[in-house]
Amino acid sequence: MRSGAMQVEAVSTTGIYCRAECSARPLARNTARYPSSVAAEAAGYRPCLRCRPERRAGSLAGLDAPEPVAAALLRITDGFLDDHDEHTLASHVGYSARHLRRLFELHIGATPSAIARSRRAHFARRLIDETDLPFDAIARAAGLGGARQLHRAMTSLFGFTPSQLRSKRRRGERPSVDGGLALSVPYMAPFDFSAFLAHHAPRAIPGVESANGTYVRSISVCGHGGIAEVDD
Repeated sequence: MRSGAMQVEAVSTTGIYCRAECSARPLARNTARYPSSVAAEAAGYRPCLRCRPERRAGSLAGLDAPEPVAAALLRITDGFLDDHDEHTLASHVGYSARHLRRLFELHIGATPSAIARSRRAHFARRLIDETDLPFDAIARAAGLGGARQLHRAMTSLFGFTPSQLRSKRRRGERPSVDGGLALSVPYMAPFDFSAFLAHHAPRAIPGVESANGTYVRSISVCGHGGIAEVDD
């Protein structure tokens, strides 16, 4: 993915950042372009509630960046900084923490820690939007510690409390899985889901997975059995 695909536009008069194709049209003199959503957030901007730029399909790991930065991003995406600090992260990719931060700011516009905070906050927002989990459970799942930290993260980044955000979700966004979680997973076009199913159907492992109309697979989460189902 080219870096330009992840760029966002921030509006100084509103403190909001948007996708370039957002229907809101601010004056050009009031806008600034950032290489990624997290870069705009690090500069103090909040995501637009209309175009939801933070939901853009794709990953920061797809940005054009040096190999050490890409490797560190993959670790951050996997939650490495939930349990380790920047110094440990830097040592895994062969740099000092100071030099790694400099590379991140140059190529992404935000430090590793800022990206990790953004990751936790946006995952919590998705759980608020797409599940009926209690806020304490959402905070723990997102690595935010507790309800107070969740409240602080949501008001800081989105300008609304967790309760206000949940009340804003549309009727169609309400969870529909009894006893489970229903999450929307964006993907970069083009992606032929029918071709994916056609490829996997004859190769499915009996008793483990199936690909008849939807992709279904048995999984283990923290030692507990479950079922993951993917539909287009």
